[in-house]
Amino acid sequence: MRNNNASAPSQNRYIKIMNQPHEEQTVKVNRATETDQPSTQANGNQNFRLAIWFSVHGDLRYLSHHDTMELWRRLLVRARLPLRFTRGFNPRLRITLPLPRSVGMAADNDLLLVILNDNPSIERILADIQPQCPAGLTVNHAQYIPSKINAAAIWAQYRITLTENADCAKIENALQQFHQADQWPIERAAHGRHKQRTIELKKYVAEIQLRQQYNQNNIWCKINMGEEATPRISEIQQMLDIESPHCVSQVTRLAAGYAEPLNLHRLNETNQ
Repeated sequence: MRNNNASAPSQNRYIKIMNQPHEEQTVKVNRATETDQPSTQANGNQNFRLAIWFSVHGDLRYLSHHDTMELWRRLLVRARLPLRFTRGFNPRLRITLPLPRSVGMAADNDLLLVILNDNPSIERILADIQPQCPAGLTVNHAQYIPSKINAAAIWAQYRITLTENADCAKIENALQQFHQADQWPIERAAHGRHKQRTIELKKYVAEIQLRQQYNQNNIWCKINMGEEATPRISEIQQMLDIESPHCVSQVTRLAAGYAEPLNLHRLNETNQ
């Protein structure tokens, strides 16, 4: 009689590893682990959506969006979190940066969304992630959020730090003209699949002003996000007739507003 179990592929096999030059040990290895396939057994097919707020400063702000995503992929794998992967021949981590940074822009509180197979405590997650962060990357906060929540940004707040070359009187005059105008359309050139279009700055710029802090002149602006188009910081600088990089030392995204469970913004500096 044929043994049906004999023809079935074994889920586990034994290999020998050397601990010392003349000592060997037999270790049981799971095939899924051996081939680096993602685990789908933890808590069935249940997903846990984790939100991580982090800051980016120093040389790390010159990473592109693609490089930032790759940095987080490697960091999360090294932290050994129970990560969820996509299915198929080329599994990828299920992570999202809802509001990508421009190259060269610093960030005080950016958002990363990660899908997990399990729900370890936030304290354990932070303890595993923090040692893996390179210089310039700091994790500020983390929490679990509902899986169906809309993660699109509603607004973003920026600080443009000016150099000594900036003509503050000229910028003040440009700001005054902007506040007094009923409309301020700008033309955005065609790029890729996007055709040339007109963007109304007055519709999206909710607040903009020149301030002095820490012996530096800064432009603070709050921009509402649009479904069709959102003003870029370069377009705000163009409106103020600011020549970057000679007049701008750094652009920092201070905070961003999301739906209520994600609305962990920091406005203490602007409220002072």
